Amino acid sequence: MKLFSLMALLATPAWAFNLDLPPRAQVVERSSSAVEDYRVPLSALQDSGRDIRVDRVEVLSGTRERLTLKMPRDSDVDSVFTQLKQTQPAFECEARACGRSNLWANNLYGIRQLYGRDRFQRYQAVALPGGWQTLYVIERGNQEIYAHLERVVDAQASVGVALALSVDPKSPGLLDQPALRARVQAQPELDWVLQVETGGDQPVGELNRRAEALSARLSQLLQGLPIRVRNLGATGREAVTLTGFQP
Repeated sequence: MKLFSLMALLATPAWAFNLDLPPRAQVVERSSSAVEDYRVPLSALQDSGRDIRVDRVEVLSGTRERLTLKMPRDSDVDSVFTQLKQTQPAFECEARACGRSNLWANNLYGIRQLYGRDRFQRYQAVALPGGWQTLYVIERGNQEIYAHLERVVDAQASVGVALALSVDPKSPGLLDQPALRARVQAQPELDWVLQVETGGDQPVGELNRRAEALSARLSQLLQGLPIRVRNLGATGREAVTLTGFQP
């Protein structure tokens, strides 16, 4: 029986956000698409009638990864933003200094769940090699908290290498393969991360427990390799993805 298949991807991988997801966070929307002349705001959004106006902006054509999360009920905006944000932002704002929330939710992102109270919004944009990563966190009027992440990579840039693994979780040696070791060791300058996700008809709690158990098992199997394991929990799909990020 073939235990796994290994495929090198030429473009930036889907769901390649280099972060740890908070426990019990629910994935609301995820997508990967080509974009042309996409605007990454580096200042507050302003209403210009039919559209939005941004004083400072980066414009890219390439690939956009999107991930929208609904946070647990006991979360607060500041703690979520602190956990998910990156270091050395090119721009960061909070509350009304970001502009009106409806401009972010409706005009920029087109995601209705991101419309909330202006004073409970946080945003940052961070420059990456060849692109940008952004984070927007908002508390809605019903006190639900959402986080939206985007990673936009210029079509001419190459940021990292992705390896997509389709594995058999029942195999005790599913990652003990010479090809995997050789691939990681060939590029030691990359930050290698293994992301674990679970999906199916089981309750979310059971899916999260299964992801946690698989993550722990993979961490043991990967001892001696420069790979960190991240447990993404119940995301709606069954996947184990290895990604090499450029530092």
